[in-house]
Amino acid sequence: MRTLAKLSATFVASISLLGCGGSTPPPSASTTGASYPETVRVTVAHDGTTTFDGDKVDPAELTARTREAARQQPHLKLLVDAERETSFQLVMSAVERIKAGGGTNVGFGTIVAASAPATSTEAAAPAAKGAHPVTGPTLASHASVPTGTKWDCPFPTAAERSGKREANVLVRVHVENDGKPLSVDVLEDPGSGFAEAAKTCALGKAYEAARDVNGQPIRATTFPFYIQFVTK
Repeated sequence: MRTLAKLSATFVASISLLGCGGSTPPPSASTTGASYPETVRVTVAHDGTTTFDGDKVDPAELTARTREAARQQPHLKLLVDAERETSFQLVMSAVERIKAGGGTNVGFGTIVAASAPATSTEAAAPAAKGAHPVTGPTLASHASVPTGTKWDCPFPTAAERSGKREANVLVRVHVENDGKPLSVDVLEDPGSGFAEAAKTCALGKAYEAARDVNGQPIRATTFPFYIQFVTK
């Protein structure tokens, strides 16, 4: 086997996140004594409240908990969930804190509804009118990569010849309402043929379509995510 490519999904940014993590700090004594699963959820609310594995954390604690979980679980995956109203800056701040703690496999989970439930009057209004389907913002405005997708993308020949051993390509995939990819935008290209290799690989995968407020699948794009190429 020449190579494998691993998905490292994250939210799009105008700056590269590759330098945020650095090398993982040397092990130290556990601060919480918690035992972590291989997949840990991080949630970000619209007011900036953040939880890690169900526990409310501040920015420094988010980095520390990530570091601790990464020591316990060599294949740790972190899924970041955000409320629909959460600002892009808050989500990116959480991702940077995760990477600072050595979290390298960061994925987008779901866009969840706001924590404040609708009142009974608001909930009943569409049913009372009953004339037309509900319209408005989508429940999940972006398509997503199914959990467990294998990214066995071939390492580009040009990169092998140049001696390059790893690279990250930031991509965004346009997805049809049946989950089939339509096209791929390359947002960060490290050169040496990695962009084309990432596009070819991404076009060969299946995705989960976004859905509107009526639960109907719609055409949409994924959040930008990294496809990481590493020689084995």
